[in-house]
Amino acid sequence: MAIDTSPSIAPIMSTPEDMTKLGYGPLGPENHAPLIIYLASDDAKDITGG
Repeated sequence: MAIDTSPSIAPIMSTPEDMTKLGYGPLGPENHAPLIIYLASDDAKDITGG
C-alpha cells in the first residue's frame, strides 16, 4: 500500500477554470512539453515510475 507522505499542495492550486481565466490552459501541449522533453533526456535515466 502506498501512502502519500508529501505535504498537500491543494491549497495553492487553482481550479482549471481559474487557470484558464488567467491564460493558462492546463491541458495545453505547451504546458506538458518540457516534462516530456526532460523524461526523454539522459538526465532522467534513473526515473522508472516504480
